[in-house]
Amino acid sequence: MNLVQIGFLSLALPTLADGFLVTSRGGFGGISGIFGILLLLLFIAALAKKTNTCPANYTQTPNDPTTCIRFFSTPTKAFLDADTVCVSDGGYLLKLSTATFPSIQQLTKTKSGGCNYWVGTQEYADGSWHDRNDVLVPDTPGLFFIDPTNGVTDDCGLMNNADDFFLIGAPCDDSHCYICQKSI
Repeated sequence: MNLVQIGFLSLALPTLADGFLVTSRGGFGGISGIFGILLLLLFIAALAKKTNTCPANYTQTPNDPTTCIRFFSTPTKAFLDADTVCVSDGGYLLKLSTATFPSIQQLTKTKSGGCNYWVGTQEYADGSWHDRNDVLVPDTPGLFFIDPTNGVTDDCGLMNNADDFFLIGAPCDDSHCYICQKSI
């Protein structure tokens, strides 16, 4: 017998020397062994398929197969209320980066229905922008259009429909649609 370890599962699989194909009684044997291996392969295939599946109402992001997003259009919420909905749904407001922004921006254009969307960025007093984990969000020319009013009351990140869904600053108490993100 050979011991095979697959994740948390250990299996003892018969070898030819164990009489897998021919039993010691001389007849054809190993049907249960073959059946067991087929069941194992089906189980592994089901696990692999389930691993990259987004939950209901979520869409897989184009650039990252481990990330799913959901567009919430109604009811609209203030920034902190939108974040609370995302957290209660097992995620958080969308985290943007220079690598993911173009594909998210394109996907948002197809889903918008005229909405502006809250995303998980906030402006600090020094004018810098950070995500929910306090990671600096770079202001990349041509990618993010952040803070059009230079710090005057706008301190939460919004993908603005009128600006081709580039990121702008908006008052956090305003009510908007929002995008939640989950990792799978």
